[in-house]
Amino acid sequence: MFLFFCADDKLEQTYIEECVNYLDKNPKCGAVSTWIQRFGDDNALAKIDPYKIKLPEMLVNNNFLGSSLVRYKAMKEIGFGNELKVFQKHNDYDRWVSILENGWELGVIPKELFLYRQTTASLSRSINIEDELAFRNAFIDKHRALFDKYYKFVIINISQQLLESIKWQNELSSGKDWLENQYHNLNIRIDELVKRTEQQDINEKTLNRKYNKLLVKIDIKNAKIIDLEKYAKYSLYPLLKRLKKIARLN
Repeated sequence: MFLFFCADDKLEQTYIEECVNYLDKNPKCGAVSTWIQRFGDDNALAKIDPYKIKLPEMLVNNNFLGSSLVRYKAMKEIGFGNELKVFQKHNDYDRWVSILENGWELGVIPKELFLYRQTTASLSRSINIEDELAFRNAFIDKHRALFDKYYKFVIINISQQLLESIKWQNELSSGKDWLENQYHNLNIRIDELVKRTEQQDINEKTLNRKYNKLLVKIDIKNAKIIDLEKYAKYSLYPLLKRLKKIARLN
C-alpha cells in the first residue's frame, strides 16, 4: 500500500489501522481516506461525500482527499506518478480519476482522522488561471473516453456551478452596495452628531456667560442690601431715636 501524505499535515494515531481495515473489508476499493479536520488559519471540519467520489461526479470536481491510503495493485495499474509539469499541482486528481477509470472505487471513513494544515500560502489556495486551463485541457485529453461518455453530465454540472457563482457574485455586489449605502448614511449621522455637539458646546458657553453675569448682578444686589443695612443702622435708627425723644418732650 501507498500512503500519500504531506509533511506539514497530521494523522490521528488510528488513521493507518482504520484505513487498512477498510481496504481489507472492501476489495473493490482502490484508495481510502477520512474526513478532514483543518487547523492553522482555518479550523473547519470537511466531510467527504461518498456519493461525490465516483464517476461521473469526479470529472466535475476533485472531491477526494489528496492524502490517502492507496492499494498497491491499483497504484501499479496507473503508474507511480505523472511526470508532466502540467499535472504537478493536480497529480492527486489525475490519480483518483485514473483509479476510477480502471474500475476501482474510492472509499471514505466518516471520522476526522486526517488533520490538514490550512494557511494563506497553502497550495490548494493558490490558483493561476493559465496553469488551471492548461491542466484541464491535458486532463480532458488523457481521460477523453470518460468525458465522451459523460459530457452532458459534466456540462450541466459545470454550468450549474457557473450560474451559482454568478448568482453569488450578484448577491455579493448587492451586499456591497448595501454596505456602501449604510456607510454613507452613517457618515451623515456622524456629521449631524458632530454639528449638534458643536452647537451644544456653543449653547453651553452662552449659558455659562449668562450665569456668570447673573452672579455678578446678585453680588451687586447683595452689596446694595448690605449698604442699606449699614445706612439704616448708623443713620436712620439714630434719627428715629431723636425724633421719638423730641416727641416725648413736647
